[in-house]
Amino acid sequence: MTPERQGRPPDPLDTETVEAIFEITQLLVVVLDRDARIRRFNPACERTTGYRADEMLGQTVWKLVPDDERDSVEFVFHELVETGRANLHENDWLAKDGERRCIAWTNTAILDDDGEIDQVIGTGIDVTDLRASEARARTSDTRLGGILHSAMDAIVSIDEEQRIMLFNPAAERMFGWRPDEILGRPIDDLIPARFRDLHRDHVERFAASGRTSRRMNQLGEVWGLRADGEEFPIEASISQVSSEDGTLLTVIARDMSERRDLEEQLRQTRELAAIATLVAGIAHDIGTPMNVILGYTDMLAGSIEGEKNRERLAIIRAQVERVTRLIGTLMNFARPGEELARSARVEDILERALGLIGETARKRGITITRDFAPAAPLLCQPERLERAFLDLFVNGCDAMQEKGGTLGVTTRDRAEGIEIEIADTGMGIPPDVLRRIFEPFYTTKPRGQGSGLGLLVTRGIVAEHGGTIHVKSEPGVGTSFTIRFPGEGVGADGARRTDDAQGGAGRPSDPSAAP
Repeated sequence: MTPERQGRPPDPLDTETVEAIFEITQLLVVVLDRDARIRRFNPACERTTGYRADEMLGQTVWKLVPDDERDSVEFVFHELVETGRANLHENDWLAKDGERRCIAWTNTAILDDDGEIDQVIGTGIDVTDLRASEARARTSDTRLGGILHSAMDAIVSIDEEQRIMLFNPAAERMFGWRPDEILGRPIDDLIPARFRDLHRDHVERFAASGRTSRRMNQLGEVWGLRADGEEFPIEASISQVSSEDGTLLTVIARDMSERRDLEEQLRQTRELAAIATLVAGIAHDIGTPMNVILGYTDMLAGSIEGEKNRERLAIIRAQVERVTRLIGTLMNFARPGEELARSARVEDILERALGLIGETARKRGITITRDFAPAAPLLCQPERLERAFLDLFVNGCDAMQEKGGTLGVTTRDRAEGIEIEIADTGMGIPPDVLRRIFEPFYTTKPRGQGSGLGLLVTRGIVAEHGGTIHVKSEPGVGTSFTIRFPGEGVGADGARRTDDAQGGAGRPSDPSAAP
C-alpha cells in the first residue's frame, strides 16, 4: 500500500474495495494509531488469535505481543512512526488461549490530509507451521550431520551419473581422500579398475529395480581402492531415495581388512595347533631313525670305495639333514617358549643376523644399509628374534639374487614402541601371492628349496613378543616388511648408521645406491 497524499481526489470505489478485501483476505490486517492502539482488526486476525474485533478495538497491540519480544517490536513500530519508511518484521502474537503464533509482517505508514503519519497498517502471514517445519528440518539436518560425522562406517552418496555427492569423515579415513578432492568425481575412483564395469552395471540395475536397499556383497566380493592405490576388501550395502531432483544412491561400506586378517590368523592358528600336535607326536619317532641313518652314513663314509658311491652317500646325508631341519622348524610350533626372555638391544640382534648373510649378500652384489635409531632395550628371546630377522634377510637376498640390489634395515623409536623396517629392491611380490605369503606350506620357491614355513614361523615369533608384522610389495620395485614391538623410552646412545657395500664399511647409507 502507498501512503495517502494530500490533494488526491477521493474515489468512491476505494472504500468499498478496501472493505471487501479487508473482510475476505486470508492475510492478517491490523490498523494502529500513533499510540499503537488497535483501530481495525480483520477476521483473519480474529481466527488467528481467538479474540473478537470488539474485544481488541481500542486496546494497544502490546496485549498481543509476548513480553520477551516487546522491546524489539516497539523499536520497529516507533521507527516506522518517526521515519515513515515501510519495513518487514517477524514476531510472535499471543492467542487468547496462550498459544504463540509466529507472524511475518509488512508494515506501512498512512498519512493524513496534512501529510503527517496518522496510522500504521500491518499486513501479516501466519508462518508458525512453516517455521516449525524449518526447525524440524534443521534439527533433522543437525542429527543427520551428527550421524554422518560420528559413523564408524564410510557413507558415500552418488547421483544418477554415479558422481560422488557426499563423503563422510569415516570415508575420508578409509579411502584416504579429502572431500574437496573427491566430491563431484566418479565413484570409479574408489573402485579397483578390474571391478569398475561390474560395479557400474550393478548400481545401474539396482537403481532401475525400484528396490530401496540391498547388500552389495550378494553378487560376490567387493573391493575398495585407497587414494594411494592400495586395494582392500569391504562389506557394503546400497540404498536409494528418489525426489524431484533425481535419485540419490548411498553406499555404506565397512573396511574388512582387519577382520579378514584376524580370520586368516585364526585359521592359521588352528592349522598350526594341528601341526604342533602332529609334530609333538611323531618327532621322536622320525628323529630317532634319522639319527641312526646319519650315524651309519658317517660309518660308511670311512669305508666305502669309489667316488660315485661317496657322492651318493653325500646325497643321502644331505637329504637326512634336510628332514632333520624341517622337523626342527616344526618343533618351534610345538614348544615355542623354551628360550628364557631377557633384555637385549634390537640393533644388536639385527647385527648378528646380518652377519650371517653378509657373505651371501657380497657374492650376489647386494648392498646392506643400516639406519638404527636409539631405542630402549627390549625384553625378548634374542635367539628366536634373530632367527625371525634372518629369515626376512634371506628372503630379501633371494629376491635380488639375479641382479643384486639394496637390503635396507631401519629402526625407529615410536611413542608406542620400536619399529623395524626391512626392505629390498628385488623383484617384488604379485598381489595374489602377497595375500598368501603367511600361509603354512605356501612357497613360490622351486621344489626342494623352501618349506613354506619360514614367514609363518617369523610371524609367530613376532606375535610371541606382542608385535605385529606387515608387508608391502610392488612387482619390479621391491618388498618391505614392517615389524612393531611394544616398548618404552629411548636409549641413551645416539643413532648408529653404518654401511656394508659389497664388503666395504663406513660409507654413507644410501638405500637407492647401486651395488
